[in-house]
Amino acid sequence: MGAEGAFRGEEHTITVADGDGNIWFTPPPARGLEDRVAALLRFADGREGADFVHPIVRAVLCHFWLAYEHPFRDGNGRVARALFYWCLLRHGYDLAEYLSIAPTTARCARNPVKRRPREGADGPSLVEREGRAGRARAARG
Repeated sequence: MGAEGAFRGEEHTITVADGDGNIWFTPPPARGLEDRVAALLRFADGREGADFVHPIVRAVLCHFWLAYEHPFRDGNGRVARALFYWCLLRHGYDLAEYLSIAPTTARCARNPVKRRPREGADGPSLVEREGRAGRARAARG
């Protein structure tokens, strides 16, 4: 069995590094990970009498939270994206079916230095670009 979907343990060293081996991020210790992931899932579900959080903001926070915790030995990006889409679809944002955040997150993974916003890459232009791409995919069927 592969490492996909298996929680990492204290014995697993997980780092996020660039192609040159520079470590950009080390997730929190595995101790308490299951409880933290359970809290994430409660937040994602949004049914626990918490204050209102807009579904798009909730989806973004869930994606970040899962990527930050890095709970799995492999597949964290795929699960984070699936959780992002699920949060949107669950709250009626059916257009999320046509939204792809994978190219954006892949560019960041390849070059962490360029994660800073650049001209034309702010939130509104990203939404507009992805919206146009989604409409084009929908038109193609």
